[in-house]
Amino acid sequence: MDADSTEPKLLTQTDVLRFIADQYRASKEDPGGPQSNIPLERLLESSARDLSIATGMAATGNLPGTPVPALVTVDESDNLIQALDMMLDNDLNAVAVVHPVTQRLLGTLSLSDLRGTVAERLIWMSTTTVAAFIQRHHPKMQWWHHPSLSWMDVPTPLTCTLDMRLIDIIHGILHGKVHRLWVADDTLRPTGVVTTSDVIFVLVKAHHRLETAPKHTHTD
Repeated sequence: MDADSTEPKLLTQTDVLRFIADQYRASKEDPGGPQSNIPLERLLESSARDLSIATGMAATGNLPGTPVPALVTVDESDNLIQALDMMLDNDLNAVAVVHPVTQRLLGTLSLSDLRGTVAERLIWMSTTTVAAFIQRHHPKMQWWHHPSLSWMDVPTPLTCTLDMRLIDIIHGILHGKVHRLWVADDTLRPTGVVTTSDVIFVLVKAHHRLETAPKHTHTD
């Protein structure tokens, strides 16, 4: 809540990431000055691999750092309701949508896509595929044609690699206005995911480590 306002303000994860990105930029522009923050720079310039972020993780909804056997995905041709049931059973907010044969990343199915769903659409949803739902839900996005289905148009999701720096992942999330970047290999097969929750978890853990580190004092 602002000091000059009685109206409550909502602090989102995106706000936190934007603040961190601004602090990083200020630190880089003022080396050795009052805005300099070397520990923050070192953390944000570490790779996702070095930070063990996204490695072997399922998808947003799981506690950050919780290991799972494999990334949970759904095929583009899967029934929508069955896919949503699977997400609820696995406590997932979103899953990667892949080609059933090549496992190439095609899109994202998120529970947030269900916002505003009216009862009249439930019958259609019970008989439609994941691909058809994504196509109808995002009609104004930039589409690309996929040969698996003649009518198939799916938005290309944003991806990252484990070798990307944390600050670049943050910039990707902010610029893409998304809540996650899928970790993908050279063939665009998803192998993990980095969510806003994962990033904030790393930041909080690093802060806690600094706060609890032994303080060195100098004595004469």
